[in-house]
Amino acid sequence: MEKKIKYSKELNFNSEAKRNFIDYIKNEKRTFDEYPLNEIDSLIFAWISYLQIPKDVVKELDSNPISLNKLLSKEKVIKNIDKLYKPKKSHEFFKSIKESKRFKDITICDFVSKENLNNNLQYGSTLFNLPDGIKVIGYKGTNSTMNGWNEDLDMCFEFPIPSQEEALIQTTRIMNKYPNSKFILTGHSKGGNLAVYAGTFIDEEKQKNIISIYSHDGPGFLKDYAEKEEYLRVKDKIHKFIPQSSVFGLLLEYTTNYKTIQSNGFLVYQHSPFTWLVDIKDR
Repeated sequence: MEKKIKYSKELNFNSEAKRNFIDYIKNEKRTFDEYPLNEIDSLIFAWISYLQIPKDVVKELDSNPISLNKLLSKEKVIKNIDKLYKPKKSHEFFKSIKESKRFKDITICDFVSKENLNNNLQYGSTLFNLPDGIKVIGYKGTNSTMNGWNEDLDMCFEFPIPSQEEALIQTTRIMNKYPNSKFILTGHSKGGNLAVYAGTFIDEEKQKNIISIYSHDGPGFLKDYAEKEEYLRVKDKIHKFIPQSSVFGLLLEYTTNYKTIQSNGFLVYQHSPFTWLVDIKDR
């Protein structure tokens, strides 16, 4: 019987669902050819996008996409995992990716990382190539720099912020580079906001090549955003998930276009996907 993978939506801490996305990576043996991308996969690609890739490795990616297995075999890349949120859990996450039948052969390219102290820009994105030709753009959320946090504060009264503009520029560039491809946009935290912004404000013809847009506990937008024609065109493609006591995902959120999921974290710590529970049921 085929298994259906999804977030746990039982809103209590006594649910039988105890697995998180690392358990899913370790246990899911089907390739993307055998089982298409689901909401948990979109979170995983969003989380991989936080990885800091050294400049010399980025140059390799510019000329030739490399698999996640090969990328995560590079010592410089492995060392950078120590700089991520919850290093021990992050090492377990990336080790599982490296060994996973589902993820290890996925190739990446078009890695972008930009920071500008003059305008509080902090932006990052990675392109993932699925075996069926679909391309996933993962947008990086806020890093630990003051630059990133300042930009988050700007989001409360400024529109667009520099990283939103950069997301649109980079998404347009990538979709121009691969004009015959279909795309999925995804991100966690600010990265989810960037995925939604880019998918909303890219030109209408390119919107037709976007299959889905995922925002995992990403903040929303200023109040008039939900009334814009551009948003209404892609509203049904947007899939937003927030934990039951979400703080970040409800910031500037004036729509009800989101689903609530279960986390075993406490208050603001629910923002961490390591606390989000994954339910695997037969269908």
